[in-house]
Amino acid sequence: MANLSPPPLPDPPSSTTCLPPTSLPPPPDIFAVIHGKSQSVDTTSPTQPIPNTTIPHPEPPKSFRDTLIDGSALNSPPLVTYEELEAANLAPDSQMVEDVSDPTKAKVPKVKIPKAIWQRLCTPWQNAVIIKLLGKSINFHILHARLLKEWRTEQEFEVIDVGLGYFIVRFATPEDCSMVLTGGPYKFFDHYLAVQPWEPSFHPARAKAPKTAVWVKLYGVPSMCFHEAIVLYLGSKLGKPIKVDSITLLGVREKFARVCIEVDLSQQLPSSVALDLEELPQSLILVEYEGLHKICFHCGEYGHTEDICHFKNPGKSIPVSNPNAQAMIKLTQALQPNPAENHMVFGPWMVQQCKPRRKSSMTQPATSN
Repeated sequence: MANLSPPPLPDPPSSTTCLPPTSLPPPPDIFAVIHGKSQSVDTTSPTQPIPNTTIPHPEPPKSFRDTLIDGSALNSPPLVTYEELEAANLAPDSQMVEDVSDPTKAKVPKVKIPKAIWQRLCTPWQNAVIIKLLGKSINFHILHARLLKEWRTEQEFEVIDVGLGYFIVRFATPEDCSMVLTGGPYKFFDHYLAVQPWEPSFHPARAKAPKTAVWVKLYGVPSMCFHEAIVLYLGSKLGKPIKVDSITLLGVREKFARVCIEVDLSQQLPSSVALDLEELPQSLILVEYEGLHKICFHCGEYGHTEDICHFKNPGKSIPVSNPNAQAMIKLTQALQPNPAENHMVFGPWMVQQCKPRRKSSMTQPATSN
């Protein structure tokens, strides 16, 4: 009888005979299997390692502190060297100079900077402006934040505090500098920000009141005179006319005409303009200056009030905390002419009156009936 027993089973493979990992096919794409897409798998070639596809993040810009520590700011060639200054000051007439303001005629040291070196020093400041918030002191960081929000330049700018309320803003491009100079007027906290081009001779202790663009309201303009040409010409009697308010051009509010002009704050501010109309009596147009809170009603100048006017009270000085600025004020007062012959009358209508804020109903406590 034949042996019908099944053939013996092969021995199971030991752990040492497992296939190498490189011979295994890659796993199928789960996304393709779910959506019924066919995927051809090449089982002949071993799997390749997945390349690193991590996108590198851009490095953040270096701060001013990191730049100084790195030393890259010091590697650029200097605009002037010590040897150049030493060679320019070897002349005998460059050692000492007499101080004419000192009655003892004491000798003070003198440093001479040649014209060629001076021009190189002024080159990086060509795209800069000088700013000052009129009638109000402001913190450096608050001012910087307001300028970033107001100007929105294409590139970053640098703000430098030079003292006595003045700041220098240096731009990276001439386009940003021109945009700031031609824009405005700028008003922060109901005070104007005076903007003027940078000058090499600028010094905060010797700086005069700057020119700035302000809005003025003209009260008493006849209704038939609410035209752009007439309002601009009326504004030209106060300063350099810039533009007329859009509401004034529409003629929907004829209580006053509003025009933007550039005024020189070192000069007397007119308080009114006489309008001569044919076959009608002469009318007087009153002028109100927005944002200029310190106008003297005695001399018509900006920067002080009537109670401390140096023309009304010659022996009373203007209180200034900085002694250098106090000395400069005394010097400029001695050079100003006496406006005793002026016939213009000044008054409170020249200063815009701030209306008190209304209390919100949300903050008032509810009363029970």
